[in-house]
Amino acid sequence: MFDWKIILPEVIDNKFRGQKAAYYFFISFTCLMTWRSFVHMFFFEHGLYEIANYIRLEGDPDPSPLIHMLFSIWGMSQLIFCTVCWACIAKIRSLIPALYILWLAEWTVRVFYYPLVFATLSEDVYRTAIPPGALYAPFLAVVLMIFLLLSIIKPKSTKRGE
Repeated sequence: MFDWKIILPEVIDNKFRGQKAAYYFFISFTCLMTWRSFVHMFFFEHGLYEIANYIRLEGDPDPSPLIHMLFSIWGMSQLIFCTVCWACIAKIRSLIPALYILWLAEWTVRVFYYPLVFATLSEDVYRTAIPPGALYAPFLAVVLMIFLLLSIIKPKSTKRGE
């Protein structure tokens, strides 16, 4: 059923060997993550305060420029990974299952790491609500696991006699 050799194939080419649904979901997910990366990198004030629900900190010196710079750098690192994903979608589709593992690792770490980090923060002081990346991480980890498994199931042959 599952062909684990698909994750790191012997031949790296532009052929996706899993279920088509996993391929098209990967494209959709990469679109969403690319959008997220641009928001974090270029629209950090909207991403940090309006989407992630953090409260603007004040002080002397003003900590906001430093916080914005770090948020922007995080967006840049996300965008670099998305660029690798787009390159694989365009030219190296056989590596998409391996990229699913990396995405799954990111979102699974969020499931376990965020509660530890947020437990040390007073919610009322730093944020008004749980950030979407923490709130939806368990759901996305499960969805990514499902599509990872679909990406390593070879489709049934449509040729007669096979």
